[in-house]
Amino acid sequence: MHLSAAKDTPAERRLLTFCTRGDDLLRKLRPGIDGVILATTYGTSTFLPQVWEELSDPEVFLGELCRKHGAPSSAWRTQALLRVEVYQANHFSESDPGLGD
Repeated sequence: MHLSAAKDTPAERRLLTFCTRGDDLLRKLRPGIDGVILATTYGTSTFLPQVWEELSDPEVFLGELCRKHGAPSSAWRTQALLRVEVYQANHFSESDPGLGD
């Protein structure tokens, strides 16, 4: 059995400010380090920093984050009302070899 948990660090959340062009947002993200909270007029969703392991391309990462809360995958580029926060998370993992995976 494999247990995994993450605890975000809300005191260290920070709002990203960026130009309305998506390229500026892409430059400010830190893949593999930042968890991202993205809010559009459709809703809000988050990905933990570990999600970068599966979605390493920042454009794909943001597109899937939009889709997670029902927004079009291009919403991070096109929404006038867009809020992006980043945070780090402490990741804990434990395997018990006696229980199997």
